[in-house]
Amino acid sequence: IVTFSKNAIFDVDLDSSRIGIDVGEQLTMQQCLYAILLESANEVTYAV
Repeated sequence: IVTFSKNAIFDVDLDSSRIGIDVGEQLTMQQCLYAILLESANEVTYAV
């Protein structure tokens, strides 16, 4: 399980690809990998 910190959300450039994760939200590693591969979710990459 990956829990998203404030840093993971807000340290990523505002104009980069995101999926809109909130602070404290949790995803499984499989969900994170799908988000990274399919949506280029930079906040997820930072959290992982």
